[in-house]
Amino acid sequence: MPTALQVAGTMVALLLLTFQTVAQAGKSTCNAELDIETKMAASVLQTKTSPKQVSTLEKGNYCKCKYYSDNRNKCTEASGTKRGKSEKCHKETTERDCLAVTKNNYKKCKWVPPTPRPTPEPTPEPTPEPTPEPTPQPTSCSSTLPPKSTYNEHKDTQCLAEIYDSRPNTRTLHNFHFGIAVSHASAQHDCKTACDWFPWCRAYTQCWRNSKSNPKSWRLWTCRMLVDETIFWSDPTVLAEKKKADEEGRPFPADDTGEPKKFEFPRPCPQEIDWYGVTSLWLSNRCGNLCPEVYEKTVYGSGSTAPRPYSEGSSGDSYCNCYQKH
Repeated sequence: MPTALQVAGTMVALLLLTFQTVAQAGKSTCNAELDIETKMAASVLQTKTSPKQVSTLEKGNYCKCKYYSDNRNKCTEASGTKRGKSEKCHKETTERDCLAVTKNNYKKCKWVPPTPRPTPEPTPEPTPEPTPEPTPQPTSCSSTLPPKSTYNEHKDTQCLAEIYDSRPNTRTLHNFHFGIAVSHASAQHDCKTACDWFPWCRAYTQCWRNSKSNPKSWRLWTCRMLVDETIFWSDPTVLAEKKKADEEGRPFPADDTGEPKKFEFPRPCPQEIDWYGVTSLWLSNRCGNLCPEVYEKTVYGSGSTAPRPYSEGSSGDSYCNCYQKH
């Protein structure tokens, strides 16, 4: 039979064993709880940052409850009847899955995509103002005239046509030429201005005279314009004047007797060119009763000259020069 001391030792040993077992169990329990908490934290962290949810956040959540409770945690019907958690809608990322969510056969979700921003219209480039065409300046009459001519001067001579009756011309009367028959003396003797106006005027004889009482004062005395018959009868103005004379039954430039002695001829640009205040031009026939022969037999050609010496007279002296166009 065990002694009291042995019984007491056995009880102490049992107590120590029991204490160690309980302590070991407590340690295991704590470790298990710690493991559970760690795993739960890791799971939550993984859930919060899962690629699917990151993608959803990036895409935007367009699945909403049709109606919300006041705290927006629940979906409701229009009447306010609760139909489950709102997160059931929020977690869906496609329209099809969103519209399929139900609670008691009530489709509680709706798909609300964002309103697309309108594509801004491109700002149109400002339409440039059209460059206005310059207004053409009216053509002046004087710009239509032939350029001013240059002349060869032959002193103490008179101008002649080159040929008369198939022979070299030597006589003043055997020439197709005109004088100027206007009332103003300066214009009447101004052969150069008139000859510049008309291409058919190929040369002119210009004369001067003085008086015994004032021998140093020379004035224009007379002039004769030599006509190139080829140019004359092809000139549009001449042809128009000839047609008008034929219609009116009058000769142009003159008849067999040299009539008319003078006739009016269009004066170029009277509004632009001042000519001693004279606006009308009258030409005089200088062929007399030889006009028919002159028109038929005279050929101006290259022109010719004949001597016209300085002349002394009882009332005054005179001299003439011939001016031929280049």
